[in-house]
Amino acid sequence: MAIKRAINIDNLNFAYTLGRVSLTELIKRLPEEPRRFYMFGVPNYNNLGDQAVAYAEKAFFKRVFPEITYIEILESQTDDAIKELVPMLRESDMIGYTGGGNIGNTYLDHEEPRRKVFSTFVNNKTISFLHNRLTLKIQNKDKKN
Repeated sequence: MAIKRAINIDNLNFAYTLGRVSLTELIKRLPEEPRRFYMFGVPNYNNLGDQAVAYAEKAFFKRVFPEITYIEILESQTDDAIKELVPMLRESDMIGYTGGGNIGNTYLDHEEPRRKVFSTFVNNKTISFLHNRLTLKIQNKDKKN
């Protein structure tokens, strides 16, 4: 039964990422659970490294925390998702933002949505997933020059 429920949630989440259902509709169709995890910043651009990071994060989360419902929110859906999620968010829900090599000031078009998410959801537990250490070294080196 748990596998069927997980498949149904994945299918519903996929419909959301395609724009076939709203985040509000997705949330209303979820079973009541103690916790939900909303992963923001899921890439829908063609950087395979960022795609691999998002895939690994989801696989890790589902393996380690199978009791928590994992909802993916594409980076391009950030602004609309924040507007829909704020009034529906529960105290037990958690917020995350995908990792990768785009954290910091090199790719501000990726960094600005991340900052918006963390400045909005200050009353919930938040997780910023790992970044690429090389990117931060390059950014720090550029600041010295």
